[in-house]
Amino acid sequence: MSRRRADNPVANAKAEGAVVAGAGDAGGWDGVYLGDLRAPVGKLVLRGKRRAHQSGVLLINEGDVGTSLFVALRGRFKVFSINSDGNEITYGILERGALFGEMSLDGGPRSASVLALEPGECSVLEREEVEAHVIENPGFALDLVNIVIHRAREATRVARGLALDSAYQRLVQFLELHTTTPTPSGPPVLRHFRQTEIASRIGTSRETVTRLLKDLEKTGFIHVDRFTLTVLRPLPRTPPRAEKLPAVAGKHA
Repeated sequence: MSRRRADNPVANAKAEGAVVAGAGDAGGWDGVYLGDLRAPVGKLVLRGKRRAHQSGVLLINEGDVGTSLFVALRGRFKVFSINSDGNEITYGILERGALFGEMSLDGGPRSASVLALEPGECSVLEREEVEAHVIENPGFALDLVNIVIHRAREATRVARGLALDSAYQRLVQFLELHTTTPTPSGPPVLRHFRQTEIASRIGTSRETVTRLLKDLEKTGFIHVDRFTLTVLRPLPRTPPRAEKLPAVAGKHA
């Protein structure tokens, strides 16, 4: 029976069969712990080049032609699009273990931009390296397909929301999706939020988000304290101001 040494996670990971880079690995991965990643992803990381970046670095620019695949190892990454007027929509925030850039492995233009939100690092692979990995690990091809399907579904959801839902409806959907319940009996909470980030995620202006949140707070549905938002009771399906308007004879809602 082997003994686990709590003071050496790399040695422990090797003993348990997890992926840990060794001195012979290319790309500068010596001693990097990858045991928390799924084995196919951990092995993929070792094929790439290790690249560190600072906060605010644009890793992928929408419209550019490129064939690199990125694996996030440290930091958070925003996937977004922006038009010539500066209007921005955020598709999602990626963290450790996430792959991005896969939509351009066919040599086509990048479908979205990716920005580093904080200092971090990635493994960067060219198409040939990804192809070699798929040949050696056939199951990884299904992983890539699942990633593409998931992101296509998310893009459809975003497009549907922008086309059919009001800004208020999109805000409610965002809050319901991203709030967490710290304690079993406690209220849902959204921490470390910024109104500009919410506006980008739901495809509207910061001013609109500010107005809608103020209306929800004034009517007792939420409480906002600096960067923490607490949902006090179930959010209404229509803006709370509209619920308080008196009915007008001969008018339809």
